Amino acid sequence: MRPVSMPWYAPEVPEFETWVDDAGRLYGRHRCSGAVIEADTLDDLHAKAAVERIAHAWKLAWDPR
Repeated sequence: MRPVSMPWYAPEVPEFETWVDDAGRLYGRHRCSGAVIEADTLDDLHAKAAVERIAHAWKLAWDPR
């Protein structure tokens, strides 16, 4: 049985393609960098997505190639 906080569908996360596996684990692929994140809760997924967006922006700022 899924926890009440777990969505039945892939959530909307800005700049990420998202999906949910059969076990209810959430995943997201950053469209710009291709980095994949995974989380157990929607809040955790959004937090990890924010970190990835910031890290990607810093990488571009330091090495824009």
